[in-house]
Amino acid sequence: MNESIDKKKVKITEHAIKKYWIETKREGKIDISNLEGEIRKLFEQSGREKMNAGLVTRIMNNNFEPTVFFKKGKWRFVICNNTMVTIERDRFDDSSIGYIKKKNLNKRK
Repeated sequence: MNESIDKKKVKITEHAIKKYWIETKREGKIDISNLEGEIRKLFEQSGREKMNAGLVTRIMNNNFEPTVFFKKGKWRFVICNNTMVTIERDRFDDSSIGYIKKKNLNKRK
């Protein structure tokens, strides 16, 4: 999937907006008047995420639907057919408790 994506033309689903609202509401920082604008701003700043085993598994579990992932900080944007189908937090990044770097595996004993 090396196709180029024009971020300005990506449609944002109601599901993606709702997911973003739920996640930001937990932090107490929510301005519901411009959720789509906030999402679009974050998405414009995002970069394409490199494929990894977890993302490949997700694509396989979704019948190999052509999917592209973008990241900005803790946010992952899932794009299918030029549509942002969902937004999620990347809960297993380097700063997350649940993430273990390979070089730190021997510290778990």
